[in-house]
Amino acid sequence: MTINIRKYNPQLLSRPGILYCGRGKTKNLMEIGLGNPFSHQSNSHAPFFVKTRKESIICYKKWLYKLLKSHWSNTVDSLLDWERTYLERVLKLAEDIATGRVTDLVCFCLEYLDYKHKRGMKAVCHVQILYAFCLVVQRRDRLF
Repeated sequence: MTINIRKYNPQLLSRPGILYCGRGKTKNLMEIGLGNPFSHQSNSHAPFFVKTRKESIICYKKWLYKLLKSHWSNTVDSLLDWERTYLERVLKLAEDIATGRVTDLVCFCLEYLDYKHKRGMKAVCHVQILYAFCLVVQRRDRLF
């Protein structure tokens, strides 16, 4: 399965099947959307500051795995409110990708048309990780 990962362009956002996966305009955790809550840029709206882009990707991957692990082990109640909200958005995204309602993910980092996740592929953007986890959810939760 492939998806388009599109570089942010406000004109794209009104098209059907396109979903923005960046942060909101504040550091409010409930408004994080599907953005990466970890950033190496001090002027970003990310609630958690890390030293490098690589570290932000590593932290995001570990954190997202924690959320999904709680989903699969039925321990979602142990998550913070904003984490449960984020998890619900990820699960909805996995379903929307599986059904074709979402065909393109938009972020500020990069542009990949017909992006196909490959095991062991080095991620440079949180959307690559988000998409990979959606594929895992689809398989594990039988959403296809």
